[in-house]
Amino acid sequence: MKVLLLEDNANDAELIKRELPRDTTILTLVQNRLDYERELALSSFDIILADFSVPGFLDFEALSIRSKLASRTPFIYVTGTLQDRTAAKTLAMGASDYVLKDCLARLYHSVSVSIELNKIRETTESLHPVKAEILVVEDDHDLSELLSQLFRMQDTVVFTAFDVKEAFELVNKHRFHIALVDMKLPNGSGSDVIRRIKEVSRNCMTIITSGHPNLIDMAYGLGYVGVLMKPFSVSSAHEILRKHRLNYND
Repeated sequence: MKVLLLEDNANDAELIKRELPRDTTILTLVQNRLDYERELALSSFDIILADFSVPGFLDFEALSIRSKLASRTPFIYVTGTLQDRTAAKTLAMGASDYVLKDCLARLYHSVSVSIELNKIRETTESLHPVKAEILVVEDDHDLSELLSQLFRMQDTVVFTAFDVKEAFELVNKHRFHIALVDMKLPNGSGSDVIRRIKEVSRNCMTIITSGHPNLIDMAYGLGYVGVLMKPFSVSSAHEILRKHRLNYND
């Protein structure tokens, strides 16, 4: 894993380095704009990590330079503080994620997911885009956001619900092609959602998720086409969607 790290604080750079696997990480540290631009122009990396506040860089400039010189490389801000509005803007401008320096324990997970999502994006770019409306019913907000990002890469329109009530409201308004439903939800069960989907959108292909095998057994007879047992990898979620999205009927 080749990592480019833009960080002017040597102590912070060392802490970041410790969060990455020593045996499989090749880390290049740069501390100024000139070296940053040179490395992006002359070398290729699996991911870019950058502090938000580095002397010589205006707000978002490190991300903008990445977009010009290495637009296909995932980019994560690793910074001390980031206001909500600023954080949202970094994602809107194309950053894969942001990690606060007092939460470095989640850095490697963020790096791994960003690299894997980028590999999937490169694979799916060669496929003919197929428009689909997908419903993700999942009460884990982080997992819901991850799945939504993954599915949007495949030229789909994604709707999310975090409980049975929200799911019913969406199902009543839309005719979904594919639904991914967690079997254990607040104020009800995934089985209730699946039954409602079948009443409204008979051709909707349903994929169920759960960390409890007994809940999977209880879903027998509901007409689902696939199962994702938690915890599942990003690649397995991508594969099951890729398999079924090519078969739905508009």
